[in-house]
Parts: sequence; structure tokens; C-alpha cells
Amino acid sequence: MSDEPVLSMQLMALEQGQFGDLYRSPHDKSFGPKSAGGGAAVAASGVEVRLGNRPVARNLGRLYELGHKQMPNGLAVFDAYELWLITHAVSAIRKGGSATVRALGYEAVFDEREVCTIDLLPPTRFRTWLQASAELDLGAEGNLELPDQALTLLPLETLLGGGARLRLSSAVNVIGRFSCNLLSPVVTAVGCQQSRCEWWFEPDGDKPLLGDQLMVQTVLVHPGTDVLRFKTRGHALIKPAFYTLFVSTPLKTKWLDVECNLE
Repeated sequence: MSDEPVLSMQLMALEQGQFGDLYRSPHDKSFGPKSAGGGAAVAASGVEVRLGNRPVARNLGRLYELGHKQMPNGLAVFDAYELWLITHAVSAIRKGGSATVRALGYEAVFDEREVCTIDLLPPTRFRTWLQASAELDLGAEGNLELPDQALTLLPLETLLGGGARLRLSSAVNVIGRFSCNLLSPVVTAVGCQQSRCEWWFEPDGDKPLLGDQLMVQTVLVHPGTDVLRFKTRGHALIKPAFYTLFVSTPLKTKWLDVECNLE
């Protein structure tokens, strides 16, 4: 389980909001090059947003058995449903100019008949214990909790791509411990008990909000489901360099259709 999945990203066009084009200077004559495919390479003020287009899925029941060998009778959830980890990814990169990314968002929408979200990583946190890296313990029923310093961890781990990993545990009610890097510890995550989930990252001080961010969703699905189809979209709040006081423009990508194989 040492081979790390390849983090596959797709470049998406950023679209202006209904109010109008606030991110373009009156003196700027170019928005950046369009791709031959119809605009997928359009950048806003030199900023590009990419979305993960090849999500990684991990079956929690199988991960539990790797660390424990036998399923206890009390975990009936594994009989009625299947629990899966689904990874999502979003990134922002500045290819030119000096615009500032004031916030970066990501949302995923599933069919409510197929998926129910149990928990989200990273969770909502505001500059407290959540710093440059996040660690959370994953319970046997898909819930995420603060790390237990007394937890026994095994020398076994599964890689989720983008530097995120899950180190397995032999504790009865715990699958293992998550760890992943964060663009910022200022995170808002919503979507538990729903089929739609969303993350919103804001900068912590002067640290640029640029680079890859991996997010993990634990979900309940019906037994025998072999593929999940959903759509994703990215958001960015960009402040152009020529506005020095207050103007930041909310931008979003088009929806991206994604398939995730459950194997």
C-alpha cells in the first residue's frame, strides 16, 4: 500500500459574477490566452484554478480489517451500508501578474439517493490547533475526531495522493490517523448528513493561498455500488493588484462531471 495515487488535476475557466467584470483593469487589454478547446485555459488576473478529475476511493471496511483482522459484532454499519473515503482536490496557481487569492473554495454534489456524507477533512477550524498540517483520528463508523495521543498506531499506511495519508491503528473503534497538508488553517467545511459538500479556505496572515489542497469526504453508499458520479466546481475570491483598498471579485468555474470507481 506504499504506491501513492497520482494527483490528477484539470484546468478550469474562471467566470465573473453577475455584477460584472471587476477583476479587469480598464487599462488591461488581455485576459490571458484561450485554449483551442474553447476557453478551458482562461486565467483571471494571471490566476488559474484546477480541480481534481481522478478521485481516489478507499473502502473503510477493508482498511479496518487490515489493522484489526476481524470485524467486531458491534459495527453493524458495515453490513447495512458501505463506508468509503472519497478524495477531492483543488488548486490555485499564479502564472503572472500580482493578484492575490483572498479565498479558495470547492464544492461537490452527489445524487442524494446514492450518498450521505458522514464527515469532512479538513473540518471547520479557525487558527486553533489546526496548523500547516492536519491530523485527525478516523473512527470505525467514518467519524473524525481530535488525535488521541494514547492511540496505538501500526507501521501500515495507505496513501491518498497529494501528501495525504492514513496510518492504520489496532484500536477497536478506530481505523487510523489522517494527516494532510493545508493551504491555510482557516477552513470552513459544510455538508455532513447531506449529499453536497463544500470547503472554503481563507489565508492565514500573509501566507499565499496558492498550491494544491486535498480534501477527504467519508460517505455512506448502498452495498454493491461500483461507481459514483458527481459534479464539482471551484471558487476563488481574487483581488487584483491595481485595486489597493477594498475590491475583491468572486469567481467560479463551470461544473466538472467526475466519476469515481469503487473497487
